[in-house]
Amino acid sequence: LDGAAVADLLGDAPKLTSEGKMYPVDIVYSPTGNSAVKVHESIVTPVVSTILRALEQTSGSILVFLPGQGEIINIQKSLLPLVDSDISIMPLYGALSLAAQLQAIKPLDNRSAYRRKIVLATDIAETSLTIEGISTVVDSGLCRQPRFDPATGMTRLHTRRISQASSIQRMGRAGRTQAGYCYRLWSQQSQQALEQQTPAEILQADLCPLVLQLLQWG
Repeated sequence: LDGAAVADLLGDAPKLTSEGKMYPVDIVYSPTGNSAVKVHESIVTPVVSTILRALEQTSGSILVFLPGQGEIINIQKSLLPLVDSDISIMPLYGALSLAAQLQAIKPLDNRSAYRRKIVLATDIAETSLTIEGISTVVDSGLCRQPRFDPATGMTRLHTRRISQASSIQRMGRAGRTQAGYCYRLWSQQSQQALEQQTPAEILQADLCPLVLQLLQWG
């Protein structure tokens, strides 16, 4: 959320700031001249190659931000034959069972056969989760958001680029428990072109159900 804008809306409400504890994170952009991945093109190849590069250049576990379940499944299939058998690949998205989500979040046991893990996640892992052992983030720069279409009367999920605020949140996942790295699949110039904040969902939502419920409440 844009805290300053919310405070202004509430009549210049006082703002309290807590920086929290965060370790330094080195940001690795795509090579100069390499623009962000296209919204409507497959991201499997660039994401997989970036993950393999991160495995070679860093230690510790890796958190990969992807737009949706389909991309997670496809990248998991592509990675399996390319990584060592002692690296665990775990998906993390809302439709998974609670047990499967907890498996991805909890740290690797010292008795585990795996020495590192790669967590393939949607933006479910963007803000509220701390995944133990994560020291590297690979960010596709994409997310999937609902948008209401008045012409059809239906809400559909659309793939779009993340905002600068989201990119900072995602980058911060690599610095929660130790110093880390963040690999972004776009250039530093493209970072400046991103929206400052993620648009509020209510601006794109179907408000009819809300109006009807308020009428029912009187």
